[in-house]
Amino acid sequence: MYPQAESTLLSVRRAQYETHDVTTLVTEPAGGGKAPAFAPGQYCMLTAAGSGEIPISISGDPARADQLVFTVRASGAASSLLARQGPGDTIRMRGPFGNSWPLQEAVKSDLLLIGGGMGLAALRPVIYAAAQDRPSFGRVFVLCGARTPGDLIYTRELAAWSRLSRTEVHAIVEMGGPGWNGGLGRVTRFFDQIQLRPENTVAMTCGPEPMMRSVAAELLARGFEDDRVFLSMPTLREDGPIYAYGDVCAFDASGQRKASWTLAQALAPPLPSFPQNAGSCGLVPHSIQRFQFDR
Repeated sequence: MYPQAESTLLSVRRAQYETHDVTTLVTEPAGGGKAPAFAPGQYCMLTAAGSGEIPISISGDPARADQLVFTVRASGAASSLLARQGPGDTIRMRGPFGNSWPLQEAVKSDLLLIGGGMGLAALRPVIYAAAQDRPSFGRVFVLCGARTPGDLIYTRELAAWSRLSRTEVHAIVEMGGPGWNGGLGRVTRFFDQIQLRPENTVAMTCGPEPMMRSVAAELLARGFEDDRVFLSMPTLREDGPIYAYGDVCAFDASGQRKASWTLAQALAPPLPSFPQNAGSCGLVPHSIQRFQFDR
């Protein structure tokens, strides 16, 4: 069901606890040497001793050859065991797999990055890459949504990202609570505040399916062409497309293409159906509960 490859033993160098159930693991090859190179958006198959193997997005800096970073939400047996790993523990990794976010197609364009919940993990490498090659891109807008302020990940980096040249970062939650000074409501409500230029913007979004649906519908309504809107969608094929633009593909249980839709057609219910074995909690390729599949 997933690509075949030899596994590599990784040692956990550091564990950063993002929320009560989300941990970022900074790992390095246990035997020393360089970590495998990856492109923003790719994922690896991870397993901790005594658990099953699950796909998790690489959430670190593509320019760091000494480490691989994974952000894991404890949502089931395998992911909970991974999220409990600490410095000195080891995990096994296969990959990286999948295709990547279309940064080359976004050169000289504005970037609109919309991450819902754990979806921000898959977009984080894009932010790093854009920051390191800032002249190649126009304005960068990062919208990160969560249920509550306590569910936001990478909180210590949000302020740093907002200080980058021509970059805006907006944290938006459904329920704010005392002391919350950020946005309230759905991320699409904030499109009016960032002066979008549809003809010169590439949008990339990852998060729960209802959020991606509303984001794409709103962007199309605002004049975006469907080849400038990129969504994270699960597939069972090694060669993707992992991120569909213009087409959203569905596959049957054997991994064969079942049908294809234009993005505009896919936004109208019913959405394409995906096989029940497409991944634990929709973890293809990201560690987010998009399609609520059972583990």
